[in-house]
Amino acid sequence: MDTFPRRTFLSGISGGFIFDIFTNHSHLDYMCGESLQGFKVTLHHPSELPDMDRHFRVPLDQAVLVGIKPRMITVSEELKSYTPKERQCYFSKEKYLRYFKRYTQNNCLHECYSNFTLQKCGCYPFYMPKNDSPVICGPGSNECLENSR
Repeated sequence: MDTFPRRTFLSGISGGFIFDIFTNHSHLDYMCGESLQGFKVTLHHPSELPDMDRHFRVPLDQAVLVGIKPRMITVSEELKSYTPKERQCYFSKEKYLRYFKRYTQNNCLHECYSNFTLQKCGCYPFYMPKNDSPVICGPGSNECLENSR
């Protein structure tokens, strides 16, 4: 089945996604940062930026099982006859974004934030989408970026 994103036909562990994360323990610095060593993992749609506030932790040298409940929104064809203002949303082919290939509400919000920070702070956060001549925000812009959220 050739779909985007890829899907499984089975539920449970047998149809899940399994991967190993290896690290060189000599690269760990227990004096730096948090006392919990390991990885932060975030899952997201492949056409969207990850939200690092929504993550789970994977400690070192441990197996972790994670249950994922996907959220899928479907709409009936009859809704297409309503205007975007009436239904309060856009279909993917109705709205195009400058920095993303696919329209989603999250991508639209990211693009708005990126444009707003450029206008207000004169720069883009390094992790946000940007145009061809990006001005990346430095440490001196942190207060402006925080106030822009």
